[in-house]
Amino acid sequence: MSAVSGRRLWTHDLNTDGYSTPAIAHGRVFIGDFNGYLHAYRARDGKQLWASHVGGKLLGPALVAGGLVFCSNLETQTYALRAGDGKVVWHIGIGKYSPGIVTERHYYFSLNGILLAVLGRHSPPPAKPSKGSKASKAPKKRAAGSGKKRVTTAPKR
Repeated sequence: MSAVSGRRLWTHDLNTDGYSTPAIAHGRVFIGDFNGYLHAYRARDGKQLWASHVGGKLLGPALVAGGLVFCSNLETQTYALRAGDGKVVWHIGIGKYSPGIVTERHYYFSLNGILLAVLGRHSPPPAKPSKGSKASKAPKKRAAGSGKKRVTTAPKR
């Protein structure tokens, strides 16, 4: 629909039930359906560019980061597909509804009670503290009862 005039630009019948919110990036519209397909349409005219079958019911919205589109199905699988052609790049056996949030460089998933942060392919390397800086001497906190270093905190100022 045109944001300026309210005129309908195009429609497409997915021929399935589905409640997924579309994602828009790279001049494309990405949406999942209940037959386990993630679809890509050209935003300007609605031409279908590809449809990839990942299985299960895709209920949550697709998310786009860089050249990847993420989707999760109700059968606990999360997929990363290439935005250009829909080829599956990887998948992981956790998921359920929505893949999470993406930033320019990182992907954050909250899936089945697990918070997972993934460093993106083009993420900058972690900053190295300079010699003698307080940050390099920051104590590491330990998770209660684990005996393992889990969280790094910055020094108090």
